[in-house]
Amino acid sequence: MASTENRVAIITGAASGMGLAVTKHLLAKGWRVCISDVNKQQGDALAVELGDNALFVGADVTDYDSQARVFESVWLKWKRIDFVAANAGIVDNFPIYKAGESTRPTGPPPKPDLKTIDIDLNGAIYTVYLALHYMRINSTPGGKITMTASSAALYPLDTVPLYAAAKHAIIGLIRSMAPVLKSENITLNCFCPGLIDTSLTGRLISMIPADYVTPMASVLRAYDRFIDGTETGCTAEISKDRIFMREPPAYPDRFQEWQMENLGPIGKKAREMAQKK
Repeated sequence: MASTENRVAIITGAASGMGLAVTKHLLAKGWRVCISDVNKQQGDALAVELGDNALFVGADVTDYDSQARVFESVWLKWKRIDFVAANAGIVDNFPIYKAGESTRPTGPPPKPDLKTIDIDLNGAIYTVYLALHYMRINSTPGGKITMTASSAALYPLDTVPLYAAAKHAIIGLIRSMAPVLKSENITLNCFCPGLIDTSLTGRLISMIPADYVTPMASVLRAYDRFIDGTETGCTAEISKDRIFMREPPAYPDRFQEWQMENLGPIGKKAREMAQKK
């Protein structure tokens, strides 16, 4: 990877919280960082405050073309993209449990609002997809990608089931894609932090004993580990001052193990055979 002074990063959801902390952390190390966020007013102010190595490009992560403009703008300005953090996210904004409380008891309920899935999962997939394209055309192909999951990606969380579902999917995505991307010098990992004091946790954080809150410094250590290292396909659970590398569950028997270890190669061969017909 390039020297620290030349390296370029794109952080989504970077105008506040964890994204902003990572942005400042990388800028302090000499990186050039694109702050991507839907909050234009905050983003513009930060770009001025943080100096010449910071660039703000507004984007709605649910809009592919909007995100594509971010990557294109960064590429045109700095001609490389070394690190991308798919970090933008929200918690549930729709009461999914209220499906049976329709005003029309004999008809179907209104269509649910799945904005949480659109931002936390679909938007994050757009980010990864775009990162792959530009990292492949770096002068030295390759790069580092991280995705923000959550402790709710590892455990049930009944108060925000859509958020939990999206974050569970992030783990499945990085574990499935990372082995394929390894040969291209691209790493893909995710973070599962415990409760952090950010705008996402809102008033909830004031109700949590201080001893149970994970400090931002622990999150930044995890970022450094994935940016500076070669690990890929990893799930880093961050709790207080510790980082736990979580492995996939063990296979229950040899039949499941055989299926999951062989379905990929078999499926690839089947697709190749179908394409030749």
